[in-house]
Amino acid sequence: MKLRAYFYLAIVGLGCLSLLGTATAAETLPKTVEEFCDKVAAEAEDPENTAPGVRSVDIDVGVAVPVCREAMERNPGVLRFKYQYARALNVAGRPKEAFPLMLEAAKDGYAVAQYSVASLGKAGIAVDGKVPDPRYWLTKAAEQGMPRAQADLGAGYMRGTYGRPDKEYGYRLIEAAAASGNLYARTELARTNLAFAASLREANDALKMLEEVAADGDTRAMRLLAVSHAEGGIPPAKPTIAADWYERAAELDDGNAQFELAEIYRKGAGREINEKKATYWYRRAARNGNIKALLHMRKVEDADQ
Repeated sequence: MKLRAYFYLAIVGLGCLSLLGTATAAETLPKTVEEFCDKVAAEAEDPENTAPGVRSVDIDVGVAVPVCREAMERNPGVLRFKYQYARALNVAGRPKEAFPLMLEAAKDGYAVAQYSVASLGKAGIAVDGKVPDPRYWLTKAAEQGMPRAQADLGAGYMRGTYGRPDKEYGYRLIEAAAASGNLYARTELARTNLAFAASLREANDALKMLEEVAADGDTRAMRLLAVSHAEGGIPPAKPTIAADWYERAAELDDGNAQFELAEIYRKGAGREINEKKATYWYRRAARNGNIKALLHMRKVEDADQ
């Protein structure tokens, strides 16, 4: 048996407990290193993924990095493995290796890599000595039919991110993306309609759209519903309903919603003050990488010392 085969078996041994769950090994364990890479590092928004997506915070880098490197090396022409290897490297805290690989995949036409490079550009992060142009890369991904890229590009045009606002063109992009059924794009369309609502009827129609997407499990829609009910205006504020929506999203492991729910329990807005529950949700949010929750927990720990 070749050394790589031994290596792969060792990785399977390390990762099998997390992959098995309640199913049998035969039903769950991938049969090839390529399937294994898809299993542990696929991006949910990737139009070309072949497995359910894995959140960045859930990627087991000890497994994903070597497995996806192997898959990439075995399949140099398959951009999916290059992107997934880069994604695993980034989560592992190795951006200097990850970002150039993402840029390579983007230049070779891989839509989700183009979207990721656009995100780096938005954050002002340089790749190979140059900050990527977000509009250029979002446009590339959008032209390939990636709904999330279309929605974000449309939102940028509506806000005037790329110069003078073009609300009509931006809205058409968001509408087309939502028509694909993509949850993120549907939420963006509802958010846009709510932001530009000129009457209570239009606002309620937009809220109904958000509720429909939330019913399909989109936690971003739930958070937007929470914000709308917390801030009020059109319609008026309803803190208890806002807390209900944050709690639904928090139970689905949304780190941002978990932080907001912790704040609610700490301050008593929409829920009775409950320090125990607040601490519980701060910790959950921190484990999911929420920066505000991490800072809060550090502040509490420092105070206790």
